[in-house]
Amino acid sequence: MRRADLESLSVRIALAVGFVGTLGLWLYTNYAFTQRIETVQRDAAAVAARYTNAQELLATVRAQVLVSSVRVRDALLDPTPAALQQCREQLEKSSRITTTTLEGYVPVLTTAGVVFSFLISANVVVEKVFSWPGIGSYALEALVASDYAAVQGFVLAVAALYVLINIAIDILYGVVDVRVRLGG
Repeated sequence: MRRADLESLSVRIALAVGFVGTLGLWLYTNYAFTQRIETVQRDAAAVAARYTNAQELLATVRAQVLVSSVRVRDALLDPTPAALQQCREQLEKSSRITTTTLEGYVPVLTTAGVVFSFLISANVVVEKVFSWPGIGSYALEALVASDYAAVQGFVLAVAALYVLINIAIDILYGVVDVRVRLGG
């Protein structure tokens, strides 16, 4: 074979190998992305189911509180021992249901904290993609321009917001879950 034919053949082989490699990488990336999207959808469905369950339990608690208040009123109007015992049992049942319902909100709070933290960090990307003016695009422009003071201010603001969100979530844990409350 001539030298020109060999060079042409080697270029064709290199192009074919590059095309196959690019195609394989593209297919693998597409598969991995599809798997990730399915995982996110499954997790979102699970969170939605937990939230719906917690809402149903909260509706039950509201009904129980209403029934309990009626029973307390009736027990106060008719102070027989049987009525008082029935009122006490109803109040204890309402208390257990309320505690159980509020404990059901713990995964919802956890997910909300993660989602809000992700929204803070995704702010830069969203502002850049949609060309929205804001602190994220300002920080990116400052980074490109090597304005490190502005970048440090952005990082400090995001970190402070992240910490405040996590503190709020921790405080809400104490509100909704009796086991997390501080002992006195």
